[in-house]
Amino acid sequence: QQQQQKKKRDDHDNGATIVVVRPSSFSYTSVMNAWSKSQQPDMAINAYNILQRMISDYENDGNESAQPDIVSVTAFLFACANMPIIRDGDDDDERQSNYERKREALRLAIQTFEDVNSNPKRYGGGGYGPNQYM
Repeated sequence: QQQQQKKKRDDHDNGATIVVVRPSSFSYTSVMNAWSKSQQPDMAINAYNILQRMISDYENDGNESAQPDIVSVTAFLFACANMPIIRDGDDDDERQSNYERKREALRLAIQTFEDVNSNPKRYGGGGYGPNQYM
């Protein structure tokens, strides 16, 4: 069940109440899941951008319902792991471009994994890596 943070404020011009609906962790994660299944060449980068927007929304804009969690991180990592396969019929430029995107996806995955372990509270937990139980 999706929870959406609603912030009400009075409109001083006409006394109407304005309801602001903001994205939640569930909605951000759903978009990353969609990217992870898209098979688009930039799916990992797009999922990473969503994760970064989610973090910013939580940390900078105070949207408590947008706090990333392990499910969000997993959705992003899934996008990195499922980059489109390079086919034998692809020309050299396309193959090189695919390799570069895959390298970038790996770099972003490692960077995010390290961030989860160094900033566990950002992701709502106590750490998720191999050092979690040490």
